[in-house]
Amino acid sequence: MMNVKLNLKKFLKAFLMIFLGFLFAIIFVAILLLLLIRFAMTESILPTPTLQQIENSFETNKEEFSIIVEYLANLDVNNLGVSRDSPSITDVTYNYVELSVFREDRSISITDKNVSEAIHTLFEARYRGIWKYEYGIVFTRWGMRDHVRGIVYSIDDSIPDSSTIFFLTELHPLSEGNWFIFIENFNDYRRGIRPNLVEE
Repeated sequence: MMNVKLNLKKFLKAFLMIFLGFLFAIIFVAILLLLLIRFAMTESILPTPTLQQIENSFETNKEEFSIIVEYLANLDVNNLGVSRDSPSITDVTYNYVELSVFREDRSISITDKNVSEAIHTLFEARYRGIWKYEYGIVFTRWGMRDHVRGIVYSIDDSIPDSSTIFFLTELHPLSEGNWFIFIENFNDYRRGIRPNLVEE
């Protein structure tokens, strides 16, 4: 009888250890899969959008682009922006957006619901960041460390250059004035490639 109890105890202990090991393995694999899915959702490993795809996204979201540009162009502050990973973007209420001011420890809150919703809409359309500089407003659509694609709006009617997009190598005008698709490629820029703007 004692042996049976002892064997039962050993069996239960072994079963519990196997069960816990199995459970931890499932949790580990689930966490690993979630991390891989999150990594896979970053733009850098998704296919590079073509110029036509970027133009289509502009046409589809033209109203949102216009709302954002009108708001940002009238702000008295330059060198600010927001990325898709910002805490105010992950707030699903869409009530506000925090714009970080570069090289300063401060931010500006956008509480205008139309602007906030327009920004959220572009991020849902897979834009990664919106940045305002002195002469232009940049909407990053896709990017890696040394290669970025997106849309730029010229605030002062000039053709965007490296004062707005540092390693600008291609610029393609869109259907609306002052709007362009841009390609920024550090390696090409280093080799001396610069935009040769032609009306398309």
